[in-house]
Amino acid sequence: MAKPNPALWPDPAGALARLRENGVEAVFETPSLFFSREWLREAPLEARLALPSAEPARVPTALDFPFDYAAAGAERRFAERFDPLRAAGMANWLCLEDIAPAAAASGAARALERAAFWRGWMRKAAGGRDAEGFVLDPRSTAELAALAHWPAPWAVDPAAESPADAFLAAGRAEQAGLPFWGLELPIAPSAYSSPEQYRQWLQCALCAPLALLRAQNWREAFSSETDFAALEALRHFGALRRRLAPYYESLARRSAESGAPFAWLAAESALGDSAPAAWLGPGLLFVAPRAGDGAFLRVVFPRGEWFSLADNRRFQGGAAIELPRPAERFEAFACRGALIPFVSAIEGRGGQTLACRLYPSAQGEFALRIAQENGEESRTDWRWEWQGIRHTMSIEIESAGDAAERDCLLQVYAKSAPRMVSLNGERLARGKFVLGDSRLFDAGAPLALDGAALPDETALWDHDGANWMYFWLPKRSAATRIEILAQPSLAPSAAPEL
Repeated sequence: MAKPNPALWPDPAGALARLRENGVEAVFETPSLFFSREWLREAPLEARLALPSAEPARVPTALDFPFDYAAAGAERRFAERFDPLRAAGMANWLCLEDIAPAAAASGAARALERAAFWRGWMRKAAGGRDAEGFVLDPRSTAELAALAHWPAPWAVDPAAESPADAFLAAGRAEQAGLPFWGLELPIAPSAYSSPEQYRQWLQCALCAPLALLRAQNWREAFSSETDFAALEALRHFGALRRRLAPYYESLARRSAESGAPFAWLAAESALGDSAPAAWLGPGLLFVAPRAGDGAFLRVVFPRGEWFSLADNRRFQGGAAIELPRPAERFEAFACRGALIPFVSAIEGRGGQTLACRLYPSAQGEFALRIAQENGEESRTDWRWEWQGIRHTMSIEIESAGDAAERDCLLQVYAKSAPRMVSLNGERLARGKFVLGDSRLFDAGAPLALDGAALPDETALWDHDGANWMYFWLPKRSAATRIEILAQPSLAPSAAPEL
């Protein structure tokens, strides 16, 4: 496979050390989620991390390590189908980000331009069918998402573009057939008009499979006391990216296999003067404030029930809602029916624990996919269903590989404690391990649980008395079934009443 130019990676370890000295880790996200397992095994660590070093000033781009079309394997066989395109000299222009920005086009506009050309070329290759009749079969769509486009982020200029442009362009590009790979942003606060604008751009970068922050010199990027607020925002951004890593990876696998977009514009938010919002997978909605929005945001949520990940507020969608503009935090919302896997520390237990937050709906499913160090994949399929007549929520967990051997914490939205909980047909005992409310976007804090009260072999459940029911599931069987018998109500309901 192709190797990166070593001249561009003089000191990857030093770059990591400088980040850690400033309390920032994993800011530069790996694009390897989209690559073949062969690439993962053969590529050097610095290529997978995509960490731009402080020296030299030139920042690596996707052009520095493109696919090796001469290599044997599936990549070569697939690439041979696009020989006419490459012969026309269009491959790099279509699939990769430009080294230098075009004179009159933003990064978002270039992505849209490439997408439109790609769609037109594929339509011509398919026999000249018009736009209405042009549909790729599922297998071709999956190959297209997995191999045809190099996952290069869109380079944007904060002086010329607003954070809302990124969300709006993501929607246009998705309609044109190009996946939204992510954003490449300047890391230096001097590139932004204010710390608030810096945070708004980072908010957009959270809603992306790939986030690359470029710095010509890390040591000079945060050189004054006035940059402190921006540095804190960067630390929070990196912590949230790390915390949501299982969710990003699961969506990446889904996109690579099905061709489904990773993130796309919420159509309702494109109307009128509302703040644009983008879906991150089927469960999360990120809102991008516009410049000059004032103290409040006007957000149009899609229909359904919505929950703030920052403070557990609940909203009813389908109408415009004014929300206080978050000046010092990132804002995202989960819809009813979302399952969000994440990792977090638990006080009193070493390392990071896999957790899954579920906002139960009448029925739903989610495929949790995590790559292991040996290149193998761990998969856990989650399915849930509400049985209104029995007032029972059933949750099925099927694990492949070694996923069942790992400790897992399940967090279910429930306003009150249930009457009874069973695990694989046997009554599950309630423990006392919840210490308080655990907010998903409090990325730097461990979950408010008593790790010393969590046994190594025995499952338990508990309720925080406000919003959440917790299930501690250590070393479970490959097929696990949880049944939650809710408090009785006067009439059966089609929606969960937990």
